[in-house]
Amino acid sequence: MDRCAVNPPAVVAPKDRYSQAVRVTLAGADLLFITGQQAWDRDGRLVGPGDMTAQSAHVFGLVRAIVEAAGGTLADVVKVTCFVTDLRRWPEAAAVRNRCFPDPPPASTVVQVSGMTDPGALIEVEAIAVIPHR
Repeated sequence: MDRCAVNPPAVVAPKDRYSQAVRVTLAGADLLFITGQQAWDRDGRLVGPGDMTAQSAHVFGLVRAIVEAAGGTLADVVKVTCFVTDLRRWPEAAAVRNRCFPDPPPASTVVQVSGMTDPGALIEVEAIAVIPHR
């Protein structure tokens, strides 16, 4: 099994000891485990303070950038986990998520949390993709 980090320049560089994603190569496909993404721009500034739709669009854009940097597309995402600070705002995030993924959509879990590492963050998304060797 081969394993490598995926840290594309479109995503803020990890500040602690982690990778934005880890790609594991198995026979015929790569598994890509994507770290939870918050709405940070490349300079580590929060995008869309107080705006769930803006933050969601940015976060799913980061997931897309990471998957594409690993050679895949959003169609290769098989599992998404969304952490939100207020479930009442989930419909805003779900609308963005629903526009991102083709049919069949990935398996998905939503969890309400009491807070994020960035106090202004409203959503964090982690994902798993299976990228076939093309």
